[in-house]
Amino acid sequence: MGGIIAIILVILLVFYRNWRYEQELDSLIWKIDFKDIQLNEEQKTSKTTRQNHPLIRTSQVSLSSNPDADYRYSTIFTQIGIYKGRVFAMKKINKKTIDITREMKKELKMIDFNKSYKSPIEARKRFSIFKDNLKIIDEHNIRFEKGEVSYTKGINKFADWTAEEFLDYVNQYKVPKHSRKDSEVFKPISNLLLPDAVDWRTQGCITGVKDQGICGSCWAFSTTGSLEAQLYLQKGKLISLSEQNLIDCSWTEGNEGCGGGLMTSAWEYVQKNGCESEDDYPYKEVDGKCQFEQVKSVVSISGYVEINKNETDLQAAVASVGPISVGIDASEELQLYSKGILEDNTCSAYYLNHGVLLVGYGSENGKEFYIIKNSWGVSWGEQGYFRLGNKGSNPCGITEDASYPNVI
Repeated sequence: MGGIIAIILVILLVFYRNWRYEQELDSLIWKIDFKDIQLNEEQKTSKTTRQNHPLIRTSQVSLSSNPDADYRYSTIFTQIGIYKGRVFAMKKINKKTIDITREMKKELKMIDFNKSYKSPIEARKRFSIFKDNLKIIDEHNIRFEKGEVSYTKGINKFADWTAEEFLDYVNQYKVPKHSRKDSEVFKPISNLLLPDAVDWRTQGCITGVKDQGICGSCWAFSTTGSLEAQLYLQKGKLISLSEQNLIDCSWTEGNEGCGGGLMTSAWEYVQKNGCESEDDYPYKEVDGKCQFEQVKSVVSISGYVEINKNETDLQAAVASVGPISVGIDASEELQLYSKGILEDNTCSAYYLNHGVLLVGYGSENGKEFYIIKNSWGVSWGEQGYFRLGNKGSNPCGITEDASYPNVI
């Protein structure tokens, strides 16, 4: 008899814990503050307005691909809203807010971050981390509204990661293991008058933003980015090149696939072998056996050019040559970056952990910045890009390892 009672108590405990967890999720009801939406009192209470008002509909974003999913064990992002850069979550209900019902959520714009968890325990852990990050986002964006910082933070695919997990993820940039014998050094054209702004995205030489996923292959995406640009600028061909080719095949040159690598080591591989297109050698997000076929190579290089470690030469190179592969120190400030000019005083000017593509520079409201293409998908940052401020102070070590290929 005692055993039956114990089993019943365990079952009741499980149901209770799941019920409590769903109550926590239900507490994250979307809310839109009407101080920024001009509605009369009748409109504020109208169900039709709530469902159809354009400002309300376009300002709310659900982060689940399946609105009918189990709210306890799948994604936690179905009940979070952002409006004008502010996170509206875990707020007390008052007369100036509205609740978005589950039925209305089904009609909202969807952004799929493919979030799912192995177990309720993992879901609870991620939910707790997510709530902590929401607080960070909200507090930071209040500072942005006050003019204290020049960029906003927001929900993205890293929003349920700790800062430590994020830094482990980006720390896949390898220190060179051998001397670079085949490189040239960039020599700026004498008396070259540099434009005030450069953006190679407008010149048709940049392929779409890609996503490296959980593989530590940032170096491969930086490599293909500058290769693709130079192939277009020299040959008039815009071809998406294969990162997987470099991941699988450049181990002899010192790279370690998803365990990290360097763009210069990748140049050495491409100089010896070439590189296939992404169509012929698609991305797998894991290390694989080298499947390179010489007859399918679509690009050749005679070598690569390194840029001296100063911003004058780096700016001259990106203005006169094209997009440049660079290494940076990606600090935790990039984890939740949303938009604006990232003036990061926490990153190192010498320690590098992430490979990216420099595609230009410019200024806004007196603040100068570099334009950088990342490899974390279009849902991160400014459609996959970010603007790095503090130009003139070697921000995040951007001059420390800059190079580009000589396409032939």
